[in-house]
Amino acid sequence: RDFCLSRGLGDVYKRQEAACALPMQALLSRAGIPVYSAANAPLLKKPLVAALLSALQAILRYEQGPMLSFLKSGFSPVSEDECDRLERYVHYWNIRGQLWEKPWQMHPRGLGLPMTPEDTQALEELDRIREQAVAPLRRLRLAFAKAPDTDARLRAIASFWEELDVAGRLQAQSEALAAAGQAQQAQECGQLYEALISTLEQMDRVLGSTSLEPELFVQLFSCLLYTSDAADE
Repeated sequence: RDFCLSRGLGDVYKRQEAACALPMQALLSRAGIPVYSAANAPLLKKPLVAALLSALQAILRYEQGPMLSFLKSGFSPVSEDECDRLERYVHYWNIRGQLWEKPWQMHPRGLGLPMTPEDTQALEELDRIREQAVAPLRRLRLAFAKAPDTDARLRAIASFWEELDVAGRLQAQSEALAAAGQAQQAQECGQLYEALISTLEQMDRVLGSTSLEPELFVQLFSCLLYTSDAADE
């Protein structure tokens, strides 16, 4: 389909950096979308946006990098201490792929050691944390797999954000910044969620009925957020 919007959508990519511009052009071309270029500051630099994109990357294959990036972001369902314990186990046993969705049974201290009652308890706790960490990602992955079009995937993302209480977390951050006398940062924090929702709504208007492979969708959505100027207005 042909379309032309002023900013922040699938027909717009801003040549901020070649690393994103060329992939963006290729992705939009594959989707059959005409493009033009402009320039502005990226939304992707925001920690929350980076965390959400890590989550989208994670559900593709459950690779260690995106999984741990999301879990350590401060916006995941697990605490910093819980994430540290997960990370040690994940690195030692090379946890990736569907192993994230299966109960963990390997020794929590390492190969060849006897399993003590304390080890059994530690393993049960690790598996509880694993399930808590992966549950919202699993739901997002399954929603993506069942989604017939871009609209359904965008709705799945919105539900994922709601499950993680993104709006509430940003509100708490904004209030903390305001109380600390950082008025500008508090305002930017408060506007971020609106910018994210605006990006979803605009993408839905343009590509809602389009069917894209999950990996192409994630790459396109990542580049759109990278080039978005919604948070700078």
